[in-house]
Amino acid sequence: MKNNVDDLRMEILRRLRVKPAANVDWSTESFQDLAPEVWADGYNTRPGSVDVYAAFWQLVQQGIIIPGQQRNGYFQRGGNTSFNGFPYFEITAYGDEVLANLATDADPADAADYIHKLQTRAPWLNETVLRYIGESIATFNNQHYLASAVLLGVAAETLLEQLYDVLGTHLAVGASEYASKLQAKRWASQRLEYARSRMRPHLIEFPTEFQGRVDQYLDMLAQVIKMSRDDVGHGRPLRVDRELAKMNLIAFPVLAGIIDELIRGLAAPCPNP
Repeated sequence: MKNNVDDLRMEILRRLRVKPAANVDWSTESFQDLAPEVWADGYNTRPGSVDVYAAFWQLVQQGIIIPGQQRNGYFQRGGNTSFNGFPYFEITAYGDEVLANLATDADPADAADYIHKLQTRAPWLNETVLRYIGESIATFNNQHYLASAVLLGVAAETLLEQLYDVLGTHLAVGASEYASKLQAKRWASQRLEYARSRMRPHLIEFPTEFQGRVDQYLDMLAQVIKMSRDDVGHGRPLRVDRELAKMNLIAFPVLAGIIDELIRGLAAPCPNP
């Protein structure tokens, strides 16, 4: 049984992916098994019900559901319970988008599912990267989109540092010069561009199809870093709204997967050092 609010919220999200039967409204009462009855002091009680409702209110805060009940396809005043709140609720348009994303993509609305999909794509991720990603997701779900963008940028930089270290070892000849010049680069995007220039001759060691994807995805990662670190993280904050922050979070597992493939390929000895 789920035993904390975050776990309960993610379990509710999973159940919301399954539509109810025709003419059956969404109701929190259909989730009461998440707070089992307990016999105490002569009464049947549900001690976990507060946490279940807290999870529902988190989904309200995220804009995924709204308390109340539709009549004739829309909310209206007078003569019905549309604005009376729980137990009935409706999924918002944004909520429908989130639920659709969860079927295939890594959507930050479900943190555990996101981390699982991220680790599946990029097994090389270390604990530091995962912690920053976890914090980025948490701040996103609490609607702190600027903070989420900065934390995502830190995670991306930390992941790239793994790539830079592996590339330095792979270069063998010229590794010392590479490390010195890399260290001299001030901006995260500059470090990435320099590492790419040194890595480019070694892409012939990878399958042709993969080579074609590397530049495209590294360009995308460079934009994530420029926005969230070089700009936002160094005193030039841009307007980071939910759509932009979410887009970068959804893209990150794919980008991390490319870095993971590069790390695994470059970890092998260089055939032509």
